[in-house]
Amino acid sequence: MQENTNKAIFLNSIILYAKLIITAIAGLLTTRFALQALGVDDFGLFSVVGGVISFIAIVNTIMISTSNRFIATAIGKGDMKMINNTFSVNVVIHVLIAVITLAVAYPLGDWYILNFINYGGDIQSVMTVFHITIIGSVISFIGVPFNGLLIAKERFLVFSTAEIIANITKVIVSYSLIYFFANKLSVYSLTICLTTAFPTFVFIVYCRKLFPQIVAFHFVKEWAPYREVLAFSVWVGYGAIATVSKNQGAALIVNRFF
Repeated sequence: MQENTNKAIFLNSIILYAKLIITAIAGLLTTRFALQALGVDDFGLFSVVGGVISFIAIVNTIMISTSNRFIATAIGKGDMKMINNTFSVNVVIHVLIAVITLAVAYPLGDWYILNFINYGGDIQSVMTVFHITIIGSVISFIGVPFNGLLIAKERFLVFSTAEIIANITKVIVSYSLIYFFANKLSVYSLTICLTTAFPTFVFIVYCRKLFPQIVAFHFVKEWAPYREVLAFSVWVGYGAIATVSKNQGAALIVNRFF
């Protein structure tokens, strides 16, 4: 038993380190090719307007750890009904987060872009980038409980492979932008949206096939489990959200005056 556990820890560690290395290299190449293809102005514009992806990524990381914690605890107790209830509660919370994001981000983002974004090109391009980014982010929110379930079940190879494919796709498309496509900014934004949403579809399909009893959704009427999950995620995410808000806020201020 101990030998099997040690082997699993070793293999999972190798998978996560490989994912980290590949993702880091892909990120560096994507930035280089995108900067070359888009130019300073459009790449800077995407960094500001599309930077909401960074914020969403942090929130997703927080919520994944929250989903993982509660689902893993339920799995440890061996009660299938409790596991299913926990998963369903997390689904409801993340669907609500997605709806609230749409309801708040669209009007607020449009207002900010029209009144404060400093850009010499077509302002509609800015709006397109923002709207595409929000759609990708909303889809990724819905996939958080499935990602948390995969981590709780230690299926690191599945979500690592999906994210590696998404990052390699970014590299390929950003390199292609140097030589092809007229509206490079829109194509790049759409690519980021699709690669952000792609792992979510993989997670949903995989979990529905491998863990149908767990992901069979039903609405949990009791308020207590929702309160417990939300309370945990708020305290986990307080510092992380403050940090990313500071960084993204600085980008918005720089764009406003320069």
